[in-house]
This record gives sequence, C-alpha cells and structure tokens, in this order.
Amino acid sequence: MGRCLAKVTAMGSSRPVEVSLPRSVLRGYGLGSVATGSFGTVPGLPLNALLDLAAPHTREVLLTAVLDRLLRPSRP
Repeated sequence: MGRCLAKVTAMGSSRPVEVSLPRSVLRGYGLGSVATGSFGTVPGLPLNALLDLAAPHTREVLLTAVLDRLLRPSRP
C-alpha cells in the first residue's frame, strides 16, 4: 500500500514494464498540474474584469453567441 503501479514501455522495448511510483511523486505531479492550470487561468481573471469595464456588453454578446451555437448547432 502507498504505491501506484503504472505500465511503462521503455524506448527500444516492445514489452511494457510495471513500475511503482511513491505517493509523494504522484502528489507532486498533481500539485504541478494544479499550479500549471492556475498559472494559465489566474491572469485572465483580472483581465476579464478590465475588459468588462472597458466594454460592458462584451460578456453579454459572447454569452449570446455561445448559447446560440449550443442550442442551434446545425445552421446552414
């Protein structure tokens, strides 16, 4: 318990090999994934607020276009 098995194929080999990774490594990968997502998302939040101040109807127009496309996708 405390380890996760993963099947990995090494370069030059055709057979998968089972490798066990410690939970700390998996936690590190998970934390890195969350940090990467935050790094890409968080700067857009203040920019979205500024865009809303500059052009107040932008969000409404975008939402209308997206909903129109979702509700009526097959338009000639």
